[in-house]
Amino acid sequence: MHWPWATTPAPEKKPLGKYESPTFIETWLAMEKLVGPKCRAIGVSNFTEKLLEELREHETIVPAINQVELHAFNPNLKLVPYCQSRGIHVMSWSTLGGQRDGENLILSHQLFSDIAKAHGCSTGVVSLSWAVQRGITVIPKSKSKARIEENIKLVTLSAEEVDKIDGAQDTIKRQRLSNDIASMHIKIDGKPTFQKWTYQEVGWEDENGQWLV
Repeated sequence: MHWPWATTPAPEKKPLGKYESPTFIETWLAMEKLVGPKCRAIGVSNFTEKLLEELREHETIVPAINQVELHAFNPNLKLVPYCQSRGIHVMSWSTLGGQRDGENLILSHQLFSDIAKAHGCSTGVVSLSWAVQRGITVIPKSKSKARIEENIKLVTLSAEEVDKIDGAQDTIKRQRLSNDIASMHIKIDGKPTFQKWTYQEVGWEDENGQWLV
């Protein structure tokens, strides 16, 4: 399930609210019926701990995987161990950051370049290594053969280096790349929503607007 929210059928494709059918719970229960010889496992994507807990009340099959946005500026330090404690494998997208708001600091900031210099690798490899050391599967994309070959040459980071990257969301900036997908953001009563879901309904933020990481 790529996102927990649904839309009306194409070509209209209007977003549905959290409690409008088909809900993500209804969708998951339908997916469970597919598991068998031709479908060995089913999983989710972009689910928060809040949504996984809501699904837990109805599921008979635990998601095999949860693919989420994960990088130094949105490290999901609480979500990852939660998933791992339940046997849900975590896969990350945009581990190398993004350039939706200009410069990609994960590839250029001194914190990452200093670590890269110490290991004789690129800043991209530093970011990928950091995620893999946390037990996360990474899926970097590149059209360059040299870059693809470089990305599989991971390094072992020290505990101190891992801590520095974990803390980048506080020392450098906090960024949710999903917020930059303008077409998926709708204001309702003057408040931002993601496909008609409030950030609280998604589980991204608490009632005070503080990130739930």
